[in-house]
Amino acid sequence: MDHSAVIQHAAQDASAALINLTTSRYMSVAGYCVLLYDHVTTFSDEVELIWMKPINTVSILFLLNRYGAPLVLAVDVYDKGGMAKILSGQFCASWFWIESYMQIMFHAMIHAIVALRVRAIWGLKPFIDWILGISFVFYLSVTVTLTALGNAPLTARFYFNELFHLCYVDKLTEWFYWVWVPSLLFEAVLFTLTIVKAIQYRRRNTLLPVTRILYRDGIIYFVVIALCTCFNIIAWSALPSTLVTLAKYFGFAIISTMGSKLVLNLRGIRREDDVMVDPSQPSLPKFELSRLEPSNTRHIERPNSSAFDIDTNGRRLVRLNSYRERNQGQGSSRTPREPQNSVDWDSSVNGVQVHVDVHVDTDADGDSSWDGKGEEFGGKAHVHW
Repeated sequence: MDHSAVIQHAAQDASAALINLTTSRYMSVAGYCVLLYDHVTTFSDEVELIWMKPINTVSILFLLNRYGAPLVLAVDVYDKGGMAKILSGQFCASWFWIESYMQIMFHAMIHAIVALRVRAIWGLKPFIDWILGISFVFYLSVTVTLTALGNAPLTARFYFNELFHLCYVDKLTEWFYWVWVPSLLFEAVLFTLTIVKAIQYRRRNTLLPVTRILYRDGIIYFVVIALCTCFNIIAWSALPSTLVTLAKYFGFAIISTMGSKLVLNLRGIRREDDVMVDPSQPSLPKFELSRLEPSNTRHIERPNSSAFDIDTNGRRLVRLNSYRERNQGQGSSRTPREPQNSVDWDSSVNGVQVHVDVHVDTDADGDSSWDGKGEEFGGKAHVHW
């Protein structure tokens, strides 16, 4: 091969690499813009639903992901975006390790939030705790191990490419795409448990507004994160090394955004018009950690009135803040009474049907924090006549 052919071939390779890197940069910046846009548009919700409420486990995970992920992505965009003029090879290798484990940590936080939601819709059952616990430990330990084994051979090969102005390695470890598989398997477990419970609820016709949010967001989350994970597997296994970051940072931003949406959407249900709660309640129930599974139901009949069901959550009697309507002249007034252990009927009402949606506050370890006094009861009642 003559000298001119070598030069032409090198120019073609450089041109293709520049196009690939530019495409990857656009994808990374696009993902970062989506993340920042979500921060700006949901900041008022964050203040109201997170900062103004008591801090719990989900709040801490939310805030770590909310503000940690953009900082990591900012460094990545600065590096891979070509904005750096010069960086040392040692910095490139060190940041590669740090950034790898930071992404694992943030992904694990979001998976933990989803796992807590799945645990809630299954009613804090011990066998579900075992399934989720073993699956989470397997996913996290295998991911950490594969990351360490895959990063080790690359450490000495990282350098700062002065032509493209970024930290670069010529080729990833051949099997490194397997690092995304444990996450995909764990997401499949969460999705399967969610779908199974949704089918059970559907057959019993006991879907609650809270659980509808859980199922809707859970399914959307699985589809989005599965697509992002598969995109990374394809990019790392089949595309040139200059396209390795095509999906990595874009997917990281999208998954982080989804994690924030999961929490804010669920807490935002308290502000929906169709939710009736006791206005004297001082605090937001921990929807993310609640026992949301409907339990055994008592069927009650009264002469000249419609049959209705009251959920009792096992052996605990639901304390319902009931209301009585009285016809007064041209209109009616609604008079609240103190919480009672039963539901009263007004003689002016021919038929009443009461549906009670129930959840009981629980800690992360599954211990109930409801003292039975009605103050921590967070649910809603629909009254139809």
